[in-house]
Amino acid sequence: MHTFSKNIREERAIKPLCSEKCKLQCSTKFSEEEREKLFSSYWDLGDLGKRRQYIANSMEFDISFFVPKNDLCDFCSAFDNAGNNEEENTRGKYDNHVKEKDLSRKEKNTDKINNEAIVAAYDLQAVIQRKGDVSVLLQI
Repeated sequence: MHTFSKNIREERAIKPLCSEKCKLQCSTKFSEEEREKLFSSYWDLGDLGKRRQYIANSMEFDISFFVPKNDLCDFCSAFDNAGNNEEENTRGKYDNHVKEKDLSRKEKNTDKINNEAIVAAYDLQAVIQRKGDVSVLLQI
């Protein structure tokens, strides 16, 4: 008997196997014994929350994230995505920007070698929270 609506319901039973046209080919992956074991262990849990957790634990997730080789600043990525006309107009600024980046890296490396100084480098985009585009503000 269903407790909420007080209707009599048929006993739960395993449904028949999928046809051979099934994309997942379930009948080739699970034997009848395995199906019965899964069915009984699922419904024996009773509580809906436990059954949902059982399904979540049984699922396989293939989650991956795109990791870029280099983390580009907004100016560099805008230059990479620019068309031919925009690229020609901003070529001088871009070359100067790259020179400044290289100089900053060289200074950072020499400071790391120097034992008399303590150097700290921060990703200000991750630290400073402001309205607007912070990375463009930091390049000025």
